[in-house]
Amino acid sequence: MTRQTVADLESGRRRFVTTAELLVLAAALDTTPVDLMFPDVSDEPKNVVEVLPGVETTGFQATQWFSGHRCGFVDPDDELEDRDARAAAKARSALRSALLENWRLLDELNQRRDEIVAPEGGSLTREQLEMLDLYNREIRNLRKQLEIWRDFA
Repeated sequence: MTRQTVADLESGRRRFVTTAELLVLAAALDTTPVDLMFPDVSDEPKNVVEVLPGVETTGFQATQWFSGHRCGFVDPDDELEDRDARAAAKARSALRSALLENWRLLDELNQRRDEIVAPEGGSLTREQLEMLDLYNREIRNLRKQLEIWRDFA
């Protein structure tokens, strides 16, 4: 991202940010893209954001949608007209949300496993070896589940 692009954004000469620029800005500011989009993630009624043109919700609900934890925002009248399509969309969203949660769990298990280290010049204790075995088993099982679920997502 060039200095001119940043200057244009700051001055208002440019009103939009590409997805790639959003990612670069988030990395440069040591934050997440979703935090730049919706800085207040509360579900308080006063925390209203325009998530789509003409569609307002709370920062929490917007963040949930942006991060794949809920279905999109639709007109309630449209929902009545096509309940089957809406139900299918909710099922897909629930599956993708479960996948995301399991990928997060896998990441957490990998991090915990990687934190198990032998003391300098020593070897792992029996408890550490047992924990490594447990983490490795859980990671293998979770990877198998994710492979199966991936075909449905």
